[in-house]
Amino acid sequence: MANTVRSGFDFSLKAVMRSAWSVLALGLAAFACSSGSSDSGTSAGGSENSAGSASSAGSSASSAGSTGNAGTVGSAGSNGTAGAGASAGSNSNGGASGGAGASGSAGAAGSAGASGAAGAGNLPPGVGANTPFISYEAEAGTLGGGAAIVALTSPPTSQFSSPELESSGHAYVALKNTGDYVEWKNQTGKSITFVNVRASIPDAPNGGGITATLDLYVNGSMRQTLTLDSKQTYGYEGNNHYNNESQSPSDGNPRTFWDEYHGFLQGAPLAPGDTIRLQRDAANSASFYDIDVIDVEAPPPPATEPAGSLSITDYGAKANDPNTDNSTSIQNAINDAQSQKKTLWIPQGTFYFKSTGGLSATGITIEGAGMWYSTVYRNLNLPNGTPLGAIFNLDSCHVHAFALDSNALSRQSADGAGGGMDTTGTNWTADAIWTQHTESGFWASGTGGTVMNCRLTAIWADGCNLNNVSRGATVGTGITAKNNFVRGTGDDGIAINSVNYNGNQMYTPMSNITIENNTSIAM
Repeated sequence: MANTVRSGFDFSLKAVMRSAWSVLALGLAAFACSSGSSDSGTSAGGSENSAGSASSAGSSASSAGSTGNAGTVGSAGSNGTAGAGASAGSNSNGGASGGAGASGSAGAAGSAGASGAAGAGNLPPGVGANTPFISYEAEAGTLGGGAAIVALTSPPTSQFSSPELESSGHAYVALKNTGDYVEWKNQTGKSITFVNVRASIPDAPNGGGITATLDLYVNGSMRQTLTLDSKQTYGYEGNNHYNNESQSPSDGNPRTFWDEYHGFLQGAPLAPGDTIRLQRDAANSASFYDIDVIDVEAPPPPATEPAGSLSITDYGAKANDPNTDNSTSIQNAINDAQSQKKTLWIPQGTFYFKSTGGLSATGITIEGAGMWYSTVYRNLNLPNGTPLGAIFNLDSCHVHAFALDSNALSRQSADGAGGGMDTTGTNWTADAIWTQHTESGFWASGTGGTVMNCRLTAIWADGCNLNNVSRGATVGTGITAKNNFVRGTGDDGIAINSVNYNGNQMYTPMSNITIENNTSIAM
């Protein structure tokens, strides 16, 4: 077995994900590989379900975490991902997430970002994922009003979590009073049009979360209001709920404090040298706003529909309506794309569906307008009483340039958690997919597959699990995970999970697995 792990990663055992102070705070690399039982094995190839005996336990591969008050978090300079080659773009920004344009032909390579180097803190060039965004840690920003930095200053003494332990740099900024703010200067050298904020607001008194606004300023002037919520955060581990998912605040000992919220800036772009501020104003009703990090970028325009493709809207799929179940429309479009050997197109908009089994495809290409524009969202009626498949169940497919999301409240099936993409087959690819709030991002087996240029944020369990069991497979060989950004998973960031046997089922040991230039933070 010849597995390869390169450049800026951080191996840590999932069993110590919340107490790995020395690994996360110091940004050290450690490799953990053991035999025995793995909690990632599956008998049916599903995401994160029943256990199997693992010949190579689920080690999580990632780049080092932010050290102290680093200015960037495991990210490259703006527009750092090249658009040329197999993931071609429509312009010099690298296309929709550096991916293929409408014609699928190669575009010009994106220019290097302002920092010119990836990695959390001051890691050397070539370490970690080369992303199209820059991350600014809150604790490295300029504070105003009574805003204060809260930091983890010593190793944890308990198995229970805290906001600072789960924050990307083990520190965050607390906005508790009217007029408190944190501000950053745009030092990317580019005009910024899109932001992603990792933040935490309180739970409702009886659980279930709240919704509250937070104001965004540019150069000291109010620009727009961001809407945050805590509906997909907070599990409670007291009263013998450790590693379970109580949503009752009365049980105490909360975990999963952070969620991520993103969108386009209103009005003019944030020019180089401009300041961007998150401020708690009188109209912002939450009792506190904790800010971990802000990602800033300038996405390319949305890609256009490839010639000859089949659009899901041609089959009746309706965007941006949470009350519409697009399951049948999307699956019918997939079926025709398979029989006609055409590309499936997911246009701009959020397409909700309710299928518990998920959407299934074999041997096709699925294209979106870009991870900022096209979203497939599983919107289940909760609590759920049916076993869940992944959002996409794929065999030998190529997927590119869209987002996945769900309304899951924890990693439990009853709370709506199924996988993002379960994939197997031969020479498959997943490129420029942004996944949030699913049980796992990728649960992937087969021969010759690649997960690349993807973002996996606020995932309930594993970000990217490369294995030899997904979708009933028994092999995992020649699989690669490269240039992916992972932040805020409830389990592994990136895992190699070679299962030996599960009951009477024997599996072929994994081989030729490559984990290269990925960034994983805040596991």
